Amino acid sequence: GNGASGDGGPGGGDSLGAQNPENYDRETFSGDGAQPGGTPPPSSSQNPSSARALSPTGVASSGPDAGGSSTGPPPSGITLSFLSPGAADEVYCAQVENTVIDFFAYLDKKGYGASGKSNTDAYTRFKGILKRLEEVPPMPAGEGSDPKIIIRNLYHLFRVLNPDDLRLIKAVIVGEFDTMDANLELFYRWLTLGDRCPDPEGLRPSAGVLYHYAGFFLNTTGGRAYLYRRSPTLRMLISYYSLLIVNWADRAGRNYYGIDPVPTLAPLKQEILRYPDLRLQQEYLGSLGRLERYYAARR
Repeated sequence: GNGASGDGGPGGGDSLGAQNPENYDRETFSGDGAQPGGTPPPSSSQNPSSARALSPTGVASSGPDAGGSSTGPPPSGITLSFLSPGAADEVYCAQVENTVIDFFAYLDKKGYGASGKSNTDAYTRFKGILKRLEEVPPMPAGEGSDPKIIIRNLYHLFRVLNPDDLRLIKAVIVGEFDTMDANLELFYRWLTLGDRCPDPEGLRPSAGVLYHYAGFFLNTTGGRAYLYRRSPTLRMLISYYSLLIVNWADRAGRNYYGIDPVPTLAPLKQEILRYPDLRLQQEYLGSLGRLERYYAARR
């Protein structure tokens, strides 16, 4: 469904926030338990120096389920063993930031950054893409009341990003398919660091912007149409992380558009079950099960 059309909804929040998203676009993921993954397991001393550490072999089973918090995003259910979540914040923050930078250095070595007309390194191109996506977020609800929103959402990514950006994203998705699960988990962690970690360039999008895009992929014709043109693996994982972000908004009372994640939970769980080759299948299923129990308890 299209969720609410700007009048609050079952997720909580107020109508003013829904009518004026700028009220919350600068909110951040913060507070106790803000880092995805819940209560961390014993820290690992492994600290990779290259992006190849993003291989799925570097991903361990999930730690204890902490159940999330009302101020931070819900646990992803996955612990990356090459990070040290039990370390001091400055150490952990540096590990996440450095691993992200290493990933883009790896892309440059494979020639991704110089694709198309651009001769810019991959990290610089990523920063430009992120800035453009943040400046023009999609509308995550309201298609039922205004057909113009459907049209805008259908063409959103094509309007915001230039053809070279889209070619780069597609090339990385195809070329790095084998490590997609670990890569997306890393970027989810990075995106939701919030005020736990410094962001001197102001690069990480706000929680409000992440909520807009999560709702876009879960709740709109345009977002779903984009995902259904991609591989099943990418569609499932983007849907999975979008659910975590919308659930965070629910827990924090900031689901201003009243997006209901429940209709997505069971179908996504069933689809993931059909892909036993997913290296993190059990972790995804465990997290979705926790979300099901959370919403069942509220109804």
